[in-house]
Amino acid sequence: MDGQCRITNLPWIIREKQIQHVFRIASVRLINDIEAIANAIPFLGPADLFILHPGQVVRRGNMAVIAPGHRPGLRAFLTWMGQCYRPMPLKEGMQTLLREFPGS
Repeated sequence: MDGQCRITNLPWIIREKQIQHVFRIASVRLINDIEAIANAIPFLGPADLFILHPGQVVRRGNMAVIAPGHRPGLRAFLTWMGQCYRPMPLKEGMQTLLREFPGS
């Protein structure tokens, strides 16, 4: 994103530095929608989740974001990093690789 992004279907460009200045915020980082969803997953409750395959819960186990849209599928995963989960959005090449080798 390089500190700025263009809104899809709108002529807007949003810049981190401009947000920092206008709202007097010390630090701003723009993230995409999938990364925002991934950041929210650890805060969801059981009623907010859909179980694809029942099994045993693994404390601090990995989690995934499976998103619909024009390129549906695995879009991000979360890994426990000692004190919190860290979201890892997948790039298109990795998504393609996962589709081609579903057993890996």
